[in-house]
Amino acid sequence: MHDIENKWQKIWEEKGCFSVNNNDSGIYVLPMFPYPSGEIHAGHGRNYTISDVLARFYMATGRKVLHAIGWDAFGLPAENAAMQNGEHPRKWTVKNITQMKSALKRFGFSFDWNREISTACPSYYIHTQKLFLQLYDLGLVKRQEAWVNWDPVDKTVLANEQVVNGKGWRSGAVVEQKKIPHWFIRITKYAQQLYDDLDELDWPEHVKTMQREWIKPSTGLQIKFASQDKCDIFLAFSTRPETLYGCTFCVIALDHPWLKCHDLHFTENGDTGVKLIHPITKQSIPLYVADYVSQDYGTGVVFGCPAHDNRDKEFALKFNLPIVEVIDEEDNIINSDLLNGMSVTNAREKIIEMASKDGWGIRKTYYRLKDWGVSRQRYWGCPIPFIHCPKCGIVKAKNGVLLPEKMDEKWINIACPQCSEPARRETDTLDTFVDSSWYYFRYCDPSYIQPINHNSTKHWMPVGQYIGGVEHAILHLLYARFFSKVLTGHEPFRCLFTQGMVLHHTYKDANGNWCFPSSDTSLTIGAPEKMSKSKKNYFNMQEILNTYGADAVRLFLMSDSPPEKEFLWTQAGLKGCWNFINKITKLHKEIIQNKSSKEVPDFISESIIKITELIKSKKLNVYIAELRILAGKIEKHMDCDITEQWKTFIKLAAPVMPHWAEEAWSEYSEKFVHESGWPQGIGSDQSTIKVIFQVNGKMHTTWSVPIDWDEDTLRLELPKQEFFQKYINYPVKIIPGKAGKVINILAK
Repeated sequence: MHDIENKWQKIWEEKGCFSVNNNDSGIYVLPMFPYPSGEIHAGHGRNYTISDVLARFYMATGRKVLHAIGWDAFGLPAENAAMQNGEHPRKWTVKNITQMKSALKRFGFSFDWNREISTACPSYYIHTQKLFLQLYDLGLVKRQEAWVNWDPVDKTVLANEQVVNGKGWRSGAVVEQKKIPHWFIRITKYAQQLYDDLDELDWPEHVKTMQREWIKPSTGLQIKFASQDKCDIFLAFSTRPETLYGCTFCVIALDHPWLKCHDLHFTENGDTGVKLIHPITKQSIPLYVADYVSQDYGTGVVFGCPAHDNRDKEFALKFNLPIVEVIDEEDNIINSDLLNGMSVTNAREKIIEMASKDGWGIRKTYYRLKDWGVSRQRYWGCPIPFIHCPKCGIVKAKNGVLLPEKMDEKWINIACPQCSEPARRETDTLDTFVDSSWYYFRYCDPSYIQPINHNSTKHWMPVGQYIGGVEHAILHLLYARFFSKVLTGHEPFRCLFTQGMVLHHTYKDANGNWCFPSSDTSLTIGAPEKMSKSKKNYFNMQEILNTYGADAVRLFLMSDSPPEKEFLWTQAGLKGCWNFINKITKLHKEIIQNKSSKEVPDFISESIIKITELIKSKKLNVYIAELRILAGKIEKHMDCDITEQWKTFIKLAAPVMPHWAEEAWSEYSEKFVHESGWPQGIGSDQSTIKVIFQVNGKMHTTWSVPIDWDEDTLRLELPKQEFFQKYINYPVKIIPGKAGKVINILAK
């Protein structure tokens, strides 16, 4: 099989048969690009096999497909590994890219290698700097002294999203708070838009929920509490202002700026000694410090209503504070003067109205999402393109900054480009998530003189199908959506598919040490876990490819479990797929030699229709099962002339077993199998799709349209339809749906 793989990989590369012109519109199939660790693991294989099956399927149906790959090449792992190996990060990274590229080609993935990018290459990161400066000009970048999340092991700042349960997402070290000058991208300016537009995406619901929870808008009342001596004004935020009459104390966060300004330190909950004036009743209420209030949410000050909040009640009981009920069992307001008898909802609106009118409060929306801290105190990253001048302040490095071999004083000290006085370069580098927030645009035209060729992106964007791990649900996907909103006003990824992790059993010896997978009966076999070097439950992918071949590995990674679920790697399962390929190879030889003229009844149309729908819906494990069933049906009809049925089988198998399929197809045609068309089952019409036309979220009718119509064509043709005439003056939203497209009319 290796000779066949090498043969077709060489032919594909020489003929550039997966390259597409910038002006060819079609579908954009994109897997998340890898970090160049130097090794291809099973997770890579599964991710890219999913994207390749889809890409080859769409090619066979006659669509132009953009299917590209690149390298997320900056970052701490490369820098740390290079230091450990005594190499420069650049040399270490280039070496790893070379190794991984060779391994990816062995899999036969249909990537357009002419579009390959590396985020650590100047031809890419200079454009990252241009985009960062563009954000700066738009007022979306700021530099300020700030308390930041400091990872004491990796010795760098982390964004809020990179802190998991108080620990660094890579190192696992307990994160410290440190105040330093820091660069921020003001992602919060787009918080509401990022939140609202999740409804338009054909993404897994749990991913959208994760983003909603991370952004999490909370609308309520921001209330002014003045101190009795009128020296201080404290702003408290509450989403339940209707309970304000039940306020008997206020609580301030342990790290609130007011405490720091007055050099007050509290290690336990305590009374600040400050008395505040209730904005309505004018009664005196105490101000306490408590760790259950967060400075990262709202204003860092809340009012305590112990009758209707469990944490407030626990606090009030501890310090013997009054508890006043203001809501009865029927959810009506009591003990609240003008609000008495109102429902909770009406009382909330009334008190917000009162506060705004009298000047002691204002309606406010806060978000859990915070501005994105992007400074990293490490070498191996995209240089931040600014210069610090004592006279001119912060000055843009308009022509970009090349990363030097090392950041020494010779490189850092520079003449200010504005006044020519001595100045210093910015030595922080950008968070690598900035690099990966726009790479999908660059694939559309990787040689363009500007970061983005908007003519090319109009053809390809948004990405029709994005594929990657659910672990990127918040970090990468949120940042990429923000960049795309700023740069184009649109969402970057129409459909998202999150593949499951590849698991393997773990092994331990008698002393409890991790061991590599083995047939040694003295070892204890543990539960399946994600493959990792630390637990040694992984294998050398090159050895697997050498033993079984790429098509068997591809077939195995798509079988046994749905691609969105976890997948258990077993030697028996892999060998079973290898045996299947040997079986159909033998079957192919027998069919070539078969001289029977006996007709065979149509048994394949049903399989064609079923397999087509299975691939479209990404039920790829069931697709593999149907291929096995179909091969069995063909084998039962060996006494007939089944040449045409066999040719159909080859085409249906080609997306997942491309090397085998090309070799078998070469007996019948000089064309590549993906250029020979996708089989059509009798009674099937795969040239059109059903589009749902809905008004304010309710289905009105369905409309059959050609499968290759883009959004512009839909908008052009829609006014010609009779069912649309009564809505012709209403705004139209084209929303992607699971079965194609949804046209949503927003009637106002």
